Amino acid sequence: MTEWSPVAAGESHAQVLRRDDGALVAKRTPPSGVADRWEERLRIEWLACTGIPGPTVVDRSTTPDGGANLVMTAVPR
Repeated sequence: MTEWSPVAAGESHAQVLRRDDGALVAKRTPPSGVADRWEERLRIEWLACTGIPGPTVVDRSTTPDGGANLVMTAVPR
């Protein structure tokens, strides 16, 4: 089973997690940050159309409390 670990640094005001195999990153946002996550998703999808390397959105969902989850591929370092 794959595990997720918290990422210590970030500027999104979201809880950021990295899958232990390094392939995916997830952002969990409380209800107050849902619009930010959906806007981030739109920017990621726009970037993909430009040919500039970046993450790919894998999944997006809402949480029972009205928050949001955004899962994307990790950008290689």
